[in-house]
Amino acid sequence: MSNNNRILWFLIGLLGGLVICAITVFTLWKFPILKPTEISKTDSTLIPTLIDTVTIVASTQMPTAIENTELPPITTTIVPANIMVQAKFDTNCRQGPSTSYTVLGLLRADQQSIALGTNNDQSWWYIENPDNPETDCWVNGETTELKGDAGLLTIITPPPPPITGVSFLAAFWKVEDCANNPLAVIQINNTGTERLESMSILMIDQTTNDTVFYVPATNFPFLDNKEPCLIGNEYLAAGRTGIVGGYLGQVARRNHLIQASIKLCNQDNLSGSCAESPVEFIVP
Repeated sequence: MSNNNRILWFLIGLLGGLVICAITVFTLWKFPILKPTEISKTDSTLIPTLIDTVTIVASTQMPTAIENTELPPITTTIVPANIMVQAKFDTNCRQGPSTSYTVLGLLRADQQSIALGTNNDQSWWYIENPDNPETDCWVNGETTELKGDAGLLTIITPPPPPITGVSFLAAFWKVEDCANNPLAVIQINNTGTERLESMSILMIDQTTNDTVFYVPATNFPFLDNKEPCLIGNEYLAAGRTGIVGGYLGQVARRNHLIQASIKLCNQDNLSGSCAESPVEFIVP
């Protein structure tokens, strides 16, 4: 090989080495090799993670389970509809929508009260009791005027109607000393709609089986509530409480069982409608 050829191949090899070196230097400059810590920093700041993406999708598309919570109880409240009831003249306000119910108050002529409801046929109005605002009662629609739309009022279920006719409850109260003659005092509660005017009473000592006291009929059955030894009213009005009694006599009857049978009627001489009630007590 001539010297010229040797020089040519030398120059070609040198040029190739320079090109390789240049490519290597360019690569290292353009694409530097990152250290492990730099890779971690780059990952956390530049590359969104798949886990974060999945978490976001799950939180927006999949609702979590609702915790079991105890709901407050549902209560029903009568809400006034800003409707008033005005009396044409003095009108009784009763426990229920009928004249058979007890009177609880009075709505005076031209007086107004808030309407709270009505009955099914809108013949009675349920209002705030004018004599006691903490309670409610019923007034007759014929003697009052509704100031507003009856259709806005709540239908109210009235209490059960009172027992009609003669009815009473009897219970032993005490023994009263009436001039050294012990008197068994019995309370009478008139639960009917009729006044009680006459009575018969029979008292038997169950311990000795003898008759203690007997009155076949009296038109003055009721004693004085404050002084039981004295005669009181000759009748007991419906819804009122009174007392009757029978003498135990001078025989010692302490701890004896006494049975009393009481009959009360709504007319004199045990006529008209009547009712009976037994009472048992031990003499204190």
